[in-house]
Amino acid sequence: VVGILAGLYRYSDLAYIGAGFNAGVHSVLEPAVYTNFISFGPKHQIVDMAINLVDLKLAKVIDCSDWRESEIQERELYETALELYRNLGDKSGVAKTLTLLGSGWYFEIFSFGNDKNIEYLLEAIEIYHELNDINNLAINYSRVASSYQSSNELSKTIHSLNNAIKYFEISDLDEKSYKIKNCNNKLIDTYIKLSNKEKALELIQERNIYHKDNKDSLAIVQDYLTISKLYFRLEEFEESNKYLYKALDISES
Repeated sequence: VVGILAGLYRYSDLAYIGAGFNAGVHSVLEPAVYTNFISFGPKHQIVDMAINLVDLKLAKVIDCSDWRESEIQERELYETALELYRNLGDKSGVAKTLTLLGSGWYFEIFSFGNDKNIEYLLEAIEIYHELNDINNLAINYSRVASSYQSSNELSKTIHSLNNAIKYFEISDLDEKSYKIKNCNNKLIDTYIKLSNKEKALELIQERNIYHKDNKDSLAIVQDYLTISKLYFRLEEFEESNKYLYKALDISES
């Protein structure tokens, strides 16, 4: 399924390519075709084109070793604060610090895995239930859903996303409608990964009705591309192509 990112590179001069801090980088082909100057993380050696671009001085490696050291120090500071709050019996302070620890990017960057990250967030959620803190329940269920998603624990992802949506709906957070939409999009992606056509189509069609009512052409295109992706994953290629052409028709009109 063709996305829109590749075509956008024609309008840019510089491109930072994601990843490069664990196994490898994402595709460098598209930005290179449009003569973007490219940058990415240091662990790019499994991608031959990335190596060639560096050798030709058409790409720059971003080394975050100093930043990594500061992240380690920050994590140690939070762990010290967590122990202090526990000793004081300050549940709110414990929950806030657990949330900060559980949301830290260092778990991914340093390959610590998601287990400890999820453990922190789940403990924070348990405390926020005791405190009946609706806003933080919504936020933390959303965060733990992202952690489960990155660990490919898809049933737990769905459970956490549904809880996040439930609490966002009754929260008084700013831009909660955007947050609910984001959770619904993640739900759709998860159902697609599970090849659950019925649930994925149900959510996409609900979203599509809203987009049509608001005459949001770009969002309608994205809906059709998502349906195309679903059918492609199910190897129903005729249906996949049908929705891909629908998306292209709207894009060109």
